[in-house]
Amino acid sequence: MREFRLTRRELLRGLVAAGVSTVILGACQPKAAPTAAPEAKPAPTDTAPPEPTATLREELVKIEEALEVEELEGFVPKRAHPDEKIVIDYWLGNDYEPSIEYSREMCQKFSLAYPNVEIDYIAGQDCDAFIAAAAAGTPPELFHTWSCPERMGLWAHRGLIIPIDDYIVRDDFDLDDIIPGLMESCTMDGKIWGMIEGAGVFLFWMRTPMLADIGKGPADVPADTDEAWEWARELTTRDSDGNIQRLGMNVPSWSWNVFVWLSTFGGSLWDANKGEPTPEHPGVIMALKDMVEKINFYGLEDMQRWSSSIGSQGGAENPWLQGSMVMRVGGDWDGQAIFDFFPDWEVGVDYACT
Repeated sequence: MREFRLTRRELLRGLVAAGVSTVILGACQPKAAPTAAPEAKPAPTDTAPPEPTATLREELVKIEEALEVEELEGFVPKRAHPDEKIVIDYWLGNDYEPSIEYSREMCQKFSLAYPNVEIDYIAGQDCDAFIAAAAAGTPPELFHTWSCPERMGLWAHRGLIIPIDDYIVRDDFDLDDIIPGLMESCTMDGKIWGMIEGAGVFLFWMRTPMLADIGKGPADVPADTDEAWEWARELTTRDSDGNIQRLGMNVPSWSWNVFVWLSTFGGSLWDANKGEPTPEHPGVIMALKDMVEKINFYGLEDMQRWSSSIGSQGGAENPWLQGSMVMRVGGDWDGQAIFDFFPDWEVGVDYACT
């Protein structure tokens, strides 16, 4: 890392994304200090300083306005401006366009508050890209990931990231600002390896109009997972060749959805007291058996054909949004997708969640 270190507090506050996400510091070597001799300062005179040019005046006004507007955003400088130009390499591990644009704006506003700090912002960098860069000795200084925080422990053991305890103490960062318990996901061996900047909530989402096909209304909610799967069987439709046209409910497959399903059955993957994984926990076994049973009901090959027929499945092509799926377990970002792509939808009319 650079010998001169700027506090990351204001930057961390400004980066918001959906889901449980973390910002971590990539491990890198200190960069050499500039070798050029400093320019000689002119001798003081009694001559009044020149008036700012129109361009400079406009930039100063922009900075002043930005600092006033961003008081509530946490961008008012709380540390001295660095004398030298600083470039912070920042990767966003997210390819969701609204989130990319929002984070880009936050970086720009941060640089307005600290004009001598440039955020070299690159979006859409996944976990594998970070690992490759770290292995090559060229990791970003900040990696904002929402899709793979569960890998942090492995990265810490391999020396790909560094602990941030010293930064927290030096900048007097108040960890009480974070919901109790969340920082445990960033803590290992008594050290903190990343900073939680956001947390998501998983919900049970339903497309309300389709529930009428099985005699259910907007206020109806499955009592438990067994009843949810009963509804799913009735809501699943197939064509004359047996191909799935509409999936009643998705089988958890992505890691976070699987974690949610495991916890629904009381499962746990880690024994904090013993410091070891618990893959044979009774709740884990029950949840896995439940998922296998539902895959067998749909048919693995039938599900694969259905999945390949519904587009990218991201953004506006989310099969639940498109009506190719009636019920799903998903994060609060599904709600954000509704706001972004279907702003006229009404809760209780077009969709419901619990």
